[in-house]
Amino acid sequence: MNVMDVIRNRRSVNRMLDDDISRSDMDDILEAGLWAPNHRFTQPWKFHVLLGDARRDAGEVLAASVLADSGLEGPDREQKAEKGRVYFLQAPVVVVVSISRSEDEVTDNEDYATGAMAAQNMMLVAWSKGIASKLRTGEFSFSKEIKDHFGIPSENRIVGFLFLGYPADGAVPPARQRDDGNVIWLG
Repeated sequence: MNVMDVIRNRRSVNRMLDDDISRSDMDDILEAGLWAPNHRFTQPWKFHVLLGDARRDAGEVLAASVLADSGLEGPDREQKAEKGRVYFLQAPVVVVVSISRSEDEVTDNEDYATGAMAAQNMMLVAWSKGIASKLRTGEFSFSKEIKDHFGIPSENRIVGFLFLGYPADGAVPPARQRDDGNVIWLG
């Protein structure tokens, strides 16, 4: 499969099998992240790879942080805690992609972009191997407790949680059309 085929055909997949991914395939996926374009060669990324019980442990951290939040009450609190509890169990492998921050605004912006490109590289290599992925951001990526759990300094940023696994039957969304109006030629 050539690069454009992988780019055109990759999809975010929500339902994945619990089948293990080989260490060799994971090494290739993680190496792809390390090859992301990186202006100034700051290499700001860290990849925490969650397997097995480490996924459940991280979910318990999220659930406990929700239950300790005094701003939530009743069924909403319990629902959100349960969402946190099972969050990392959606795939057999979860990679927490984080970056260190820079006091220089331009470098900080470039480093966030390289973290996102690292995640994209990993997703493309995974897809080329028949491994599905989805990258999730959202409120859990700002959790102080989850940063503490992984030893990520509070000033650093979680780019997202990369879920990896083999797609369940019928889980790959169909091809979609792209809007040609997004490209503007000048000159």
